[in-house]
Amino acid sequence: MTGSNVNATAQAGEPSEQGNGPAATIWYRWTAPADATVAVSTQGSETTDGDSLDTYLDVYTGASLDALTLVGSDDDGGTEGSSLLTFDATSGTTYYVQVDGYHYSEGPETGSIALSIAEVDATLRGTVTAEESGSPVADACVDVSSSTYHAETSTDEDGSYSFDLPAGTYDLHVSSCGSDTSLLDVDETGIVVGAHATVTANVQMPPAGSISGTVTGPDGMIPSDVCVEAYNDDDSVDESTDTDGTGAYTINNLPTGSYYVEFSDCGGDGLMTTYYGGTTDESGSTQVAVTAGENTSGTNIQLARGASISGTISNASGAVLDNACAEVYNDDYDRTRYVDDNGHYTVEGLAAGTYHVEFYDDCDADHPSTLWYNGSTTEAGGQTITLVAGQQMTGVDAVFGKVAVTGGPSAACTSAQAAAQRATAALGSANGKLHSDQGKLKKLGKKVKKAKGHAKSKLKKKQKKLKKTVKSDKHAVSAATTGVSSANAAVSAACR
Repeated sequence: MTGSNVNATAQAGEPSEQGNGPAATIWYRWTAPADATVAVSTQGSETTDGDSLDTYLDVYTGASLDALTLVGSDDDGGTEGSSLLTFDATSGTTYYVQVDGYHYSEGPETGSIALSIAEVDATLRGTVTAEESGSPVADACVDVSSSTYHAETSTDEDGSYSFDLPAGTYDLHVSSCGSDTSLLDVDETGIVVGAHATVTANVQMPPAGSISGTVTGPDGMIPSDVCVEAYNDDDSVDESTDTDGTGAYTINNLPTGSYYVEFSDCGGDGLMTTYYGGTTDESGSTQVAVTAGENTSGTNIQLARGASISGTISNASGAVLDNACAEVYNDDYDRTRYVDDNGHYTVEGLAAGTYHVEFYDDCDADHPSTLWYNGSTTEAGGQTITLVAGQQMTGVDAVFGKVAVTGGPSAACTSAQAAAQRATAALGSANGKLHSDQGKLKKLGKKVKKAKGHAKSKLKKKQKKLKKTVKSDKHAVSAATTGVSSANAAVSAACR
């Protein structure tokens, strides 16, 4: 079944189990032909941009809108934000399925809805063993998914697993999930499971390599938390971890190959992001060789304290703007920090280089007002800041406020001002999309951290795609900024 919640609204009195009320809902009606366990899924639903649609799903019974009884509810039971709900249906009973889009600050997510309802009448099972020893792998994570179904389980002590699921073609992902970090993840694709059939898919997990070491800061200090990421040239392998309380780390699940290792300060100690080998970017860094079944130990590094940019953000009367923030960025770096209770911000851990500083009067708003350092409303007109290693740049402030304009403008001036307003609105729209996509990227990042197995792999692919979208958004903002600059120049010429 298909549909769309584009331009959909919620009916007065419509129920919702998601905590923030219905927003852009569509309803489906289905009558069970027989007693059976069924799976209702929104996998395959897409936004108007072609991304996976993040949905809410509720199933009810009842004779009228004000007399519905909840059967079940789900948010992210499927893959990539889709919903999946399994329940026991009763023959002859009519069920009402409500689908809504995830509620972002700018409104609910909308797009085409793909709804499937299928009987859970088949079984996929098997045993997971270590390839070299043949020993069963207990507590391994097993993830199964199709175009309309997704489920996860873990293996028993004898390495066995089993799924009851609808008939279909499935992909299987098996990972150690910490039970045995010396084993590599395995993907099996195209497993056909027929109706009322039992299919066996045994899996052998090959040995994995690992990288380990210790991270310290200036004078041997132990950083609060350093994020360590290892990835290869084509990003086909990307694994990460955090340092422990002694600064030690181990990255597991690596096949034979060479890896870049990036160390990022995740604990707010002001340390500079550095690659193994001591460089601040990928080029020129030292790749770490890994052999399956072995640990590459001694991959140690000492992180230097980075430069910083700090200042205050206020309005024209000097009042603190509670949700204001500053974004410091260049082609290789982008970090945003909110102000504290005194309107002060600090962006730390910066490498030597030249940076733009953009200020937002309300980082939680859909279309905040923006300024660049020196008070310009455009990036092109903003003043960049060049830092040397370890420099602590202070006094990088911003003041938001309107400048009064008096006098009777000419027709040419009025026309130029109107064009400037349109250009400014376009810039606001571009900034709004950028902030929206950055919010989605942040939310997706949290999902990636929580996900396991095949679901995590899919989310990482979506994360990379969304990162490209954010990059495109920034180009759009840059182009809109140029438009505002040109329009403001025209205003200056026409309104003298």
